[in-house]
Amino acid sequence: NLNPDAFVLMKQENKVHIETEVYTDEFIQPIVAETDDIKTNFVKYKLQGLQPRYFPQFFHSGVLSDSYKIQDGIDCGEISLLYNCGKSLRDKCHQKHIYSFRDERFLDQLTSRMKAIVQRILTVNSKNFPDWKIIDKELYQNQDFIQCQRAHEQNKIYYIDLEFTNKKMYLCGFYDNHNQFEYIWEPYCNKTFMFKLISFIQNHSDCIFIYYSAEVKKIKEYIRKLNLVVEDTFFDNFKDLYVFLYKYTAFLDCYDYKLKTITKGFQKKGKLTTAYEDGECQSGTDSIEIFENYLLFKNTDDQNKIIDYNKLDCFHQKIIFEELFS
Repeated sequence: NLNPDAFVLMKQENKVHIETEVYTDEFIQPIVAETDDIKTNFVKYKLQGLQPRYFPQFFHSGVLSDSYKIQDGIDCGEISLLYNCGKSLRDKCHQKHIYSFRDERFLDQLTSRMKAIVQRILTVNSKNFPDWKIIDKELYQNQDFIQCQRAHEQNKIYYIDLEFTNKKMYLCGFYDNHNQFEYIWEPYCNKTFMFKLISFIQNHSDCIFIYYSAEVKKIKEYIRKLNLVVEDTFFDNFKDLYVFLYKYTAFLDCYDYKLKTITKGFQKKGKLTTAYEDGECQSGTDSIEIFENYLLFKNTDDQNKIIDYNKLDCFHQKIIFEELFS
């Protein structure tokens, strides 16, 4: 503890020792230097049979908000940084003394499907690759993508995003080709919200609705919970941008396919100038917290913060989708 007035509590054998400790900069600096060395060289230590004392893991989304940890993971070739490479794969690789995704044996630990996806990610992020993106030409043979392109050309396309808690769906935004934004805001009644959403979809049945990963699953869940009935064809015009990305693309500085990871990669290339960090609501967790605050105090500023965040999500999907055929 660097504060000379602070006390250090140490418990040993059911006894508590209270001491005052003062550490000088001269004492601290060698420890900092050693820690930096461990962070930089932990893979080398492990390969030499030494115990790694610093092992970044990326199983939890909170880590991905820390740019320093991300850079550490990239520098070290941390396996769990990669798309869909979780704890079981990481453990499997470690058992075979594979500690970095730069190990020439790493790709052979993946299934053929995963190997193709991860190979694209590693290729676009390799030092000698000449471009900032990879788009597999097979994307342009995908019938869903062709349908989306046609809708885009005809200006019959919406990019949508939902905001919800475990118990309530409170916002759905719709962003079109002309940068017009509409939304459904219903903070109190799930059934009312869902009636409005179903009505909007049915009134635009000639349009394509592009979403990112979770929206259709969540809508189906609430339709089931509310005992509502929709036609079998209701979801035919919903197309998942996430599927287009992970199956056919890879981008520089992106090691997974989370929407915020992709947008950060686009920002670095100047393809996006808007950032989540510019708003007061910067994540789904923030959205929920601000919404709970809105329910307590009915502050329209809180409502606007959430709407602005939702609009940004929709807009980012539009820019990413358009980059696929630019």
